[in-house]
Amino acid sequence: PRQLACTPEYLHAKRAFGVWSLPAKIGNNDRPAQIETKLNTILDFYIKSVNTEKWYGFWNYGDVMHTHDPERNCWLYDVGGYAWDNTELASNSWLWYSFLRTGRADVFKLARAMTRHTSEVDTYHAGNFAGLGSRHNVTHWGCGAKEARISQALFNRFMFYLTADERLGDVMHEVKDAHLLLFNIDPMRLAEPRSKFPCNAPARLRIGPDWMAYTGNWLTEWERTGDKKYLQLITNGMESISGLKYGFFTGNKALGFDPATGRISYSGDPKRRNTNHLLTIMGGFELMMEMQDVVSNPKWWNTWSNFCNNYKTLAKELSRNKFRVSRLDAYASFINKDRERLERTWKELEKDGMEEAGRISTNTSATWSLDAIYMLEVENLLNKR
Repeated sequence: PRQLACTPEYLHAKRAFGVWSLPAKIGNNDRPAQIETKLNTILDFYIKSVNTEKWYGFWNYGDVMHTHDPERNCWLYDVGGYAWDNTELASNSWLWYSFLRTGRADVFKLARAMTRHTSEVDTYHAGNFAGLGSRHNVTHWGCGAKEARISQALFNRFMFYLTADERLGDVMHEVKDAHLLLFNIDPMRLAEPRSKFPCNAPARLRIGPDWMAYTGNWLTEWERTGDKKYLQLITNGMESISGLKYGFFTGNKALGFDPATGRISYSGDPKRRNTNHLLTIMGGFELMMEMQDVVSNPKWWNTWSNFCNNYKTLAKELSRNKFRVSRLDAYASFINKDRERLERTWKELEKDGMEEAGRISTNTSATWSLDAIYMLEVENLLNKR
């Protein structure tokens, strides 16, 4: 069907869906042109792969595979928890931001198909897991992790607001109270059993990706219906996280949570700190960029800025984690007007880059692209100051 669409320039000027960049001019030999060329190369590779790999079968229509095996020269389809991507590391957001900034019809079709798939096939609509989704696996429902990060409204907002698709409106409404399932389904029941980690709250979650996903659900329900109950859940969560001793770095990954109020707590070792790279790479960062224009809470945004400023250092110190989250460094560079820090972040992104097709993964494709799309805008904004 024909699809009316706003121009990228209009959507960008209105800050639709947060902070992202318009395409850099290709043809120059400068960094923005090289980054833009790589962004297009990645997109073209996946658009082509849909046909060459015959990914769009009945249950698989719209999804892409997770990791390419260089040894067998094929995409993994039978190894561990790989094969289908199931929204891992915000692949949906990557495709939609790519469309927003380019207006490309072929990218729109790819993003639309993935949204159809992940909102229907990867998300439970009935039974004990209704409102949650199933993590990446050999089959779409094979993983034991049934979580809100897969079914979150954040991934469906793009298509709903761009096309007024009422089916997606129904699906987003379905997940508004998915946090109540935490009374019965603990997302960290295996990784951090409650028996080994003291918790006085009625339920547990991670700030990311769990709380971030629920917050996207609440934001969407509040803005669509005006029900302030969901805004209050967001506000209570922000206030309680800001009130933790070390903010985002407090305690172990599983914190206490009261689904009735949205408040987060910690009752373990008061000296314990941790870092969690999943906090922002499954839609959490993009959600925060949207909410800058929606929720005014100075204490919260100070807590967020502190997290972005210190994540990289503390990740190495506390968790020995070197996972690159360039968006956090770039945000800190913008807030502090620190061009030297942004330059270091660019060099890390360029060094990490995209491997040859034989070693490609959708995780890398999505994360690298979302980093680059945001960083190009930070570069533009700093140049205007």
